[in-house]
Amino acid sequence: KHLRFRHHITSLAVLTARVPVVRLRDPATGVCADLSVQNTLPVVRSQLFKEYSSIDSRVRPLVMLVKAWAQARGINSSPLGTLSSFGYSILVLHFLQHLKILPVLTDATLSLRGSSRQRALAAGRPGFLELPGNSP
Repeated sequence: KHLRFRHHITSLAVLTARVPVVRLRDPATGVCADLSVQNTLPVVRSQLFKEYSSIDSRVRPLVMLVKAWAQARGINSSPLGTLSSFGYSILVLHFLQHLKILPVLTDATLSLRGSSRQRALAAGRPGFLELPGNSP
C-alpha cells in the first residue's frame, strides 16, 4: 500500500519482510530509507560500522563503493538470491580483518563506544583496542 506525505515522500509497506518494514523514498533526491519499529538489530549494526569507521577512515568509503558496485550490477537483493547490501558490508569488513587492517571487535569492545580508542590514541597506540581485563 502506498502513502503520500506532505513533502512528496512515497512509502511502501513491505509485507513480505521478516520484520515489518515501511520503505520511504524521496523522489527529488532518490534517497531511500527503511523504517521498522522494535527491531534493535539495525541499531547494533550501525554501532558496529560506526566503530569500525572510527578505527580506519577508509572503511566507510570502501563499503559504499562495494555497495554501489553491487547495486549497479543488480546483485544486492537477498530475496532474489544474491547478497544483501548488509552482506556486502560484512564481506568488506571480513576482507579488511583478513588483511589485518581491522581488528575483530567483540560485544565488550562495542559497549565502550570509542572511549577505548580515545585512550589508545592518547597513549600513542592507535592500533590498540582495550578490552575489559586487558588494560596496559
